[in-house]
Amino acid sequence: MKLWCLFAFLFLILLSGIAGAQTITLSPTGTNDNQIQINQAISQAQPGDTVYLTSGIYDLTGTVIIKSDIKLTGDHNAILRVSASSSQWFTGSVGIISCKESVKNVEICGFQINGNLGALPAGFANTPGHDKDCERCILIGGYTNDYAENIRIHDMKLYDSFSDGIYLRFARNSAVYSNVISNTQHEGIFWSCVEDSEMFKNQIAGITSDSARLDNSVRCRVYDNIFFSYDGENGLQVGNAGSSHGYDASNKPTVTENIEIFNNTFANNGLQAILLGSGSDNNVFVHDNKFIGVTELETMGISVKGISFDNPPTIEQSEKVFSSIFDILDTTISDSGYVNQSSVFSPDKTLMSKGTESAWLDVVGYTGQIKIGNGTFIPKPANESAIVVSGTQTTRDMVVSQESSKKLTVGPDNNLVVNLEVKTTYEVPEKKKISIFGKSLQYTTYRKVSENTTFTKTFKAPLLFPAFNPPNVSVVNFNGSHAIVYVSDLPGIVKVDYAYNNSTATEYRLIGYVGSATNGFKTTEYEITESYLCDNSGKMSRSLNGLYIKDKKFDLSKLNVTVVTPYDNFHISHFEYTVIEDDHLKFFKWGFVGILGFFYIYGRAIYKIIYSVVGKWI
Repeated sequence: MKLWCLFAFLFLILLSGIAGAQTITLSPTGTNDNQIQINQAISQAQPGDTVYLTSGIYDLTGTVIIKSDIKLTGDHNAILRVSASSSQWFTGSVGIISCKESVKNVEICGFQINGNLGALPAGFANTPGHDKDCERCILIGGYTNDYAENIRIHDMKLYDSFSDGIYLRFARNSAVYSNVISNTQHEGIFWSCVEDSEMFKNQIAGITSDSARLDNSVRCRVYDNIFFSYDGENGLQVGNAGSSHGYDASNKPTVTENIEIFNNTFANNGLQAILLGSGSDNNVFVHDNKFIGVTELETMGISVKGISFDNPPTIEQSEKVFSSIFDILDTTISDSGYVNQSSVFSPDKTLMSKGTESAWLDVVGYTGQIKIGNGTFIPKPANESAIVVSGTQTTRDMVVSQESSKKLTVGPDNNLVVNLEVKTTYEVPEKKKISIFGKSLQYTTYRKVSENTTFTKTFKAPLLFPAFNPPNVSVVNFNGSHAIVYVSDLPGIVKVDYAYNNSTATEYRLIGYVGSATNGFKTTEYEITESYLCDNSGKMSRSLNGLYIKDKKFDLSKLNVTVVTPYDNFHISHFEYTVIEDDHLKFFKWGFVGILGFFYIYGRAIYKIIYSVVGKWI
């Protein structure tokens, strides 16, 4: 009996646990008060329950209130949208999604929030004395004496709001990740007094202020994000808040400390990619981030010119920018052998020792180093282009200083010899005596002594890039039809740019991918490819014999050809020019005699064809 009761008790516990983890599913009401049913569902939900929003538009005339121990999620096409008929219910302390308590164990994910700012009065962005503090998409957290805990906001799409996309304040052990944020006209993500938390894999297109900002936060990591700035804003701001726009944040309970910012991508058309403010010298570590210029987006056909606070982007425009940034990151292509180096390398630090002195030296690479096929090339002799790093140490006592200098020479066998001369200055004690009032006293003086020690190491140098002479370019004008432009195939041509009238085309012969060796040095590695053309107007196209230009009245003076190598651009000023009559009716240009000749030649051709087929039968 007791055993049966025990099983029954355990079954009831299990059943109650299962019953407690329920999903409440909602659909749009078709009215402007969707927040009423959402708030009722959240209010009735038990700890561990999920409120799920099905696909559709949920127009709101009031805030959605989240509480602890709840998951609010939905279909990726579920959209919480501020109604165009709304009053200013989203004030400085209330967001579209907000809270009335210090929330714990909250997850918000999967759906969209549309601030719909274009349908609302511009004055709704502000409260008196405060700029851009109204209509935050998500504003949750805790209080100075009661921090929020374990907040997860992820896989959201947030856009078109007057203020922040996500404002998290007074929170610990939280994470904001994998969100897409566009045209939130203050901060994309704003953390204030957040501790022991992470911000990662977000894509933020900033339009004013910063893409993201951390004020007075402690032990936080920011990584793997894309911060894109359209115009006039920073990528990321970190520091201690002060007084600004009517706010006095000087009494916040924490100061900026132990922040790590790494592996983010900054595409910046505004102020600074990373702005470190007051307090940022208190263990704020910034390393291994990537930086992309807006010009690189422009070359990929993604124009961001004209986008501003007064002409904001659509969410689709921002997503296109993010897609293009990923394309750039996935494949970094370069026409040049000169690659921007990070100056952070991992050299071979194997020590060489002589007596009390030791040193290591390494050639990490060569300025302008490229690879084509199995060959490695440099533009200047190895002793002029080598990047040499070294270090020294000594076991000698009383060292004053240790200086080093390098001498590089290239031998006939193309070996680079590096001599590292180390000058060590140290002090040598000398005991001396002095007699005072008949008594002999000893004292010690110190004499500086310098010794030179030379360390030598040999490296195999790459080949010098062959001297490049501009190739011959032939132009054949088939008068009355078209022209063919042919550039002879010399080793080392990366691409050929053509311009004729208002048409352009590019023929690639080598594709350069920027890679990195194990020691951190970057090179351009070229792959030989079948040439192809990028045609912009229809006048230029590829043919078996070269560039085909369709123009019955071809004008050589309008043709420009530039040959690009890894190190130089060569504008071709001389062409081997030939004109060929290519009109099959040219006989008519010769009058009556030409007409007779035309019929005579074509008549004989037809006669031969007929005779070859029929003649043997008659």
